[in-house]
Amino acid sequence: MKRLFTWLCAATFTLTGFAQLQIQNSGFEDWDDEGTSSVEPSHWNSFMSGTGSMKGFAAAQQVQKSDEAHSGNHSARIYARSVFGVVAQGNLTTGCINMGSTSATDANGNYNYTNEDDADFHQKFTGLPDAMRVWVKGSCAYPAGASCNLHTTGYFQDPAGNTITATRIAKANTSEIACTDEWQEVIIPFVYDVTDGTRPAYALITLTTSGTPGQGNANDYMFVDDVEFLYYSDLRAVTFNGKDIK
Repeated sequence: MKRLFTWLCAATFTLTGFAQLQIQNSGFEDWDDEGTSSVEPSHWNSFMSGTGSMKGFAAAQQVQKSDEAHSGNHSARIYARSVFGVVAQGNLTTGCINMGSTSATDANGNYNYTNEDDADFHQKFTGLPDAMRVWVKGSCAYPAGASCNLHTTGYFQDPAGNTITATRIAKANTSEIACTDEWQEVIIPFVYDVTDGTRPAYALITLTTSGTPGQGNANDYMFVDDVEFLYYSDLRAVTFNGKDIK
């Protein structure tokens, strides 16, 4: 019943255009700049399209289109590499990656952020989901990570910085994904900071081969597929053509 209610809500609002309740290219079927060194999944970004003072040193391809899919035909394979002896974890986001420090743990220089001024680097989203689901498989030296920050208009980055002007509505986060060679379902509940019904404007999602910056090794990789928001309900009854659906 919960799945039925979720589908009905998402279909109704998406078709009428009242709200954006799921993200674009959630199954990684669509890719930009195929056949080039800058290929990335549509509406998602990694290091090749990043910004920051260290871009000249750190920008390199760390995402691949893969036929190893959980559903459909494709998934995204993110992977780590060594940059001057420092492991740069695989990082895929609906925002933009900033590369501003040689230290992997420097949250002031290295972060993902929503760029309101460029549609390629923000994901519009107005839902109030209960959880985020993603399917993953791979091989990582340490547990992998997945997070989503739902926030209002204004500037927002993850990890947080002093320049944030947006309000975070809710966050789903885990740094404990144990990658295996079989697809596994990861469901991460949202914790709401704002509970008065205020809706977000954007969803900043981050998927990484290590849940802790600076950890991991250059051989780490993770396939990701089917990123989805879940909406639960305590719906008591549904009728169709005058008959109860149980």
